Amino acid sequence: MKVTFYTAATIVIEVANKKILCDPWLYGGAFYGSWYHYPPFDFDSTEFEDIDYIYISHTHEDHLCPKSLAALNKNIPVLIHKFKAPFLKNIIERAGFKTIELEHGEPYHLDEQSHFKVFSSQTCAPESEAKQSAIDTFCLVHDGTHTLLNTNDNFIEHIESELYKIKEEYSHIDFLAHVYTSASPYPQMTQSLSEEEMRQEQSRVTKWCYDRSAALVQLLNPRFHFPFAGYYLLGGKLAQYNNWRVNSSPYEAKCYYKENYPYCLRNNECVIFNRGTTFDIKTGLADKEYIAEDPVAKEHYVQDVLSKVKFDYEHTAENGVVAEINDLLEECYNRMERHRQRQNFTTSTKVFIKALEDAYIAISMCGEGVQWATFEDIAKEEQYVLMDLDPRLLLNILKGPRYAHWDNADTGSHIKYYKKPNIFERGIYHTICYFHG
Repeated sequence: MKVTFYTAATIVIEVANKKILCDPWLYGGAFYGSWYHYPPFDFDSTEFEDIDYIYISHTHEDHLCPKSLAALNKNIPVLIHKFKAPFLKNIIERAGFKTIELEHGEPYHLDEQSHFKVFSSQTCAPESEAKQSAIDTFCLVHDGTHTLLNTNDNFIEHIESELYKIKEEYSHIDFLAHVYTSASPYPQMTQSLSEEEMRQEQSRVTKWCYDRSAALVQLLNPRFHFPFAGYYLLGGKLAQYNNWRVNSSPYEAKCYYKENYPYCLRNNECVIFNRGTTFDIKTGLADKEYIAEDPVAKEHYVQDVLSKVKFDYEHTAENGVVAEINDLLEECYNRMERHRQRQNFTTSTKVFIKALEDAYIAISMCGEGVQWATFEDIAKEEQYVLMDLDPRLLLNILKGPRYAHWDNADTGSHIKYYKKPNIFERGIYHTICYFHG
């Protein structure tokens, strides 16, 4: 069994004389234009002409990239989890592909000895409140001798129960590809934090992510582990926030493990690769030596290239946007309110969304409706979350998921947050996702 790394979560697994392309994110500009690969990724279609299967874990654009799918052969079957709601299946089939839906843990046989499995994060942790758990999956490949586990964006707390079952079924894990960093807009987009507070939070969450990934490695005890997925740079007007993100390179993760887990992970070799490197799991050898990033070149790329990017919504006019937003508010609120009641969520924290310089949408999370407010109104509140985003993107979100979605705007760092106090009420962010037409 072999693994070839391309970028982010994009790898090719070679098993049973077949190639499985995982989560092809091949073009920059995910999440409405804000996410870009580093190092820059130049897509070469000839590299993927001999692919037998595609596996797509979930709908986030650094895993399910519409532009990337459009560039691939539509005759390649796509392996996915069979979700209760066929949202992933529908997106892929609208792109012209046929899907092979697999139940949680159901083996898909590649030959007499080899099989592929996909696991649903939500099935692993049905009580989890994390948004990621509701949509994500992870996969396992076994060739009769070697076992590869690709846990994708799933940290240990979302999938731990299933991992014990996997350990029991398979005598050992040879290769673990795992998340190690955060794709969250926190802390960089929480503008109510002071510079010192933001640095403290950046350090705290970075360590938290590393330690959770190390716990995953310790539990599974793989021969090799590969920190990957979720590494990106922000472009456009968001490039200024790159140095505040909780988002480090695989090389930085490897250095952290070496310094902080010299004994616990001494039998688990951390491997990292450059683009196009193929690693043979049987021999434990890569066909290319790793070359570390040049931080000066990286900064030049951000300043000279990425900072000049225009986002998708910035190409449209702003005229009449607020009037259209106003026309949608009642419908959006009613939809959100129905969901809020089903979830039995309530909070006295007010949610405000900036639409103009002194025009804010005030949303109640306890059934008191939606109305317009001024900054003077907000200043009187003891507890609130203020969301600030481009009104053109806001309009697209309110028009419905075919145009844009809160979750993608949030992941893409398009929303600035001002919180009083700086607490995280998960229910607010779950509920606001339904504030659309």
